[in-house]
Amino acid sequence: MMATTLPKQIGARIRRKEDPRLITGSSTYTDDVKLPGMLSMVLVRSPHAHARITEIDVSEAEGMDGVVAIVTGADLEGTVAGLPVAHTLEELKEPPHRALSIDKVRYVGDAVAAVVAVDQTTARDAAERVHIGYETLEAVVDLEAAIEDGSPLVHEEEGSNVAYEFPFLAGDVDEALRSADAVVRLRLIGASGS
Repeated sequence: MMATTLPKQIGARIRRKEDPRLITGSSTYTDDVKLPGMLSMVLVRSPHAHARITEIDVSEAEGMDGVVAIVTGADLEGTVAGLPVAHTLEELKEPPHRALSIDKVRYVGDAVAAVVAVDQTTARDAAERVHIGYETLEAVVDLEAAIEDGSPLVHEEEGSNVAYEFPFLAGDVDEALRSADAVVRLRLIGASGS
């Protein structure tokens, strides 16, 4: 077997060329771009981890000067495809992931409506005047509790909070544990960016 060598970058201090302009604010950010006729959008997001949407009233916001459009999930139904899941796995449950929720919110920050206006300030002000009624539902925030029978379901149509199972076995695990000089049992809880 031929030994491989690690690239020189692994473990080495690498000076990032882009940092000075980013941390000093001298770079151009998306919010710095101003083009003729450009509009701003603000999403109205759910304050609830799990709730049914009972009402969306945009009438107060629609009447404001500078508001161009207010879009809800129902407005997009049938015209905008769902957002894709990052991975394609055999037997992966893929419930619809809409750009804007229609019937139910499934996490704090789930987008319910989009307000488009002539500028960011107007869009924010109008977003605050979009009234959404919610019927809060029991939420589950612990991964282990989420897979127990009777746990609140994020997507009822799937019948479970388990998206897929990916068993991975190699060798004789029981024998390896029995013959090991030391066995360490450790439970790791990681943070997810999604």
